[in-house]
Amino acid sequence: MTRRTSQVRGELKTKMHILTASFFGFRASRSIPAIKQNRDLAESLKEGSRFVFKDWEMKRGIYKTGLIQEAVNDMWFANRSDEGIVYAKYFDPLPIQTIALILTAIECCIDEWMTGVKEDIKFSSVAYSPVYLLHLNSLRRFDERTAAYKLLGKIGVNLLDVARYFFITYVIHHPN
Repeated sequence: MTRRTSQVRGELKTKMHILTASFFGFRASRSIPAIKQNRDLAESLKEGSRFVFKDWEMKRGIYKTGLIQEAVNDMWFANRSDEGIVYAKYFDPLPIQTIALILTAIECCIDEWMTGVKEDIKFSSVAYSPVYLLHLNSLRRFDERTAAYKLLGKIGVNLLDVARYFFITYVIHHPN
């Protein structure tokens, strides 16, 4: 996977476009109220990285947003030839770098709505490397501060368990 970082970034961003918009409720409309609502929503989600929370309005459930799970499922566990299935040993445990990459892709997708109208932003390593490093460092600090409870490890295990369950129940039972 490390040799294909550009391809992985592009594929992840493509998948996250639709997931992020529908998850948070961005609306593809040129009406003034919709534009204002989209802009306000994007600003609110970016403020203090609220989008990383399960309940982003109350800032509860850090790193438990369902959008991370959707990304893992769609990106690495959607079919028999996906990396999460073929290279399972590299996903167990789910690497902290993978979670940081997902959060970076989500942030890029939110950035596309900052004007209120979706504008494509390239998810390049040059532009988003600093964002990735911020998420990676935040995840590491969270892991250090909650080490006694092993919370980040539990979050990673849960993400992986749900992704595997998704694969087994959906993909295997719906082969086409």
